[in-house]
Amino acid sequence: MNLTAYSVAFLAILIIGNASAEEASADQIKEMISDGALNLSTYAYVRDADASILYSNSSIEAEFQASKVTQGMVNLTSQEGWWEAKLTATGREESLGWEGYFVNGSEYWKEGDNWTEFIIDDPASIMADYNEMPGQANLVNLSAMELLGTEICDGEECYVLSGTPPEPVLQRMLGVQLLAAFYPSPFTMPAELGDEDEEVLDISNLMNNSSIEITAWISKDFGLLKRLDINSSLVMTPEMLGISPLEFRIESTLNESTTYSQCGSSIEIELPPEALEGVTYRTEGTDWRWMVFGTIKP
Repeated sequence: MNLTAYSVAFLAILIIGNASAEEASADQIKEMISDGALNLSTYAYVRDADASILYSNSSIEAEFQASKVTQGMVNLTSQEGWWEAKLTATGREESLGWEGYFVNGSEYWKEGDNWTEFIIDDPASIMADYNEMPGQANLVNLSAMELLGTEICDGEECYVLSGTPPEPVLQRMLGVQLLAAFYPSPFTMPAELGDEDEEVLDISNLMNNSSIEITAWISKDFGLLKRLDINSSLVMTPEMLGISPLEFRIESTLNESTTYSQCGSSIEIELPPEALEGVTYRTEGTDWRWMVFGTIKP
């Protein structure tokens, strides 16, 4: 099953506390989170995501469900990173697993039982991919956010912001969600809509039938992002996509919740010895990384 069917995104809904947070504005808090991300040396994260897609027309009614659990660690002092991801389709005897390491300027992936070393010429850009915190902070900073109050998250009092991404990011997120819905589709889709570059799609007609909401928890004391939830829903029909006279309706919901911990703690990342045994080499393929990480960079 193609990894793209599980990719991207977003939110586990919860009740926000009603505590007052009058001492700071949403803009001041967004500035805090940007500074906190730039000054961070180490952190770990866990991301839980699920996708639910309903397909229907006059003769077919089907549902696709999948879940993804990703965890990772980043050490910016030593310029090292690690992640692992497991993706599962509900009701199918199929589970896909990946693991990645970036150590000593080299990147290694484990897919199944096979290890691959990527031949890279720009280690700094790979490390920037593993370090997702600035991108997540930037997503919050660029979004239209409202301060809802404060809440305890992972033992720390946090500001809670909620809002929507700017339109360019919103369109990119919806484009990824649109493509993710095509891969497990029981309908025959036009070939041009299966292009892996979602930027070729015109999704302007889908904007009125979609929603994306992000909720962020930022620690009051350190300005660090402690949790980020994203909730996305999308309805699409042939008329919206301009591909009539096909007949179908697709309702897609993507939920993602990421928690961050061990900020500034001692983190050591070691490559397993078996990664160097029988390793194969590849110069292409690292574009998969963001589908595994489940992150959209603004």
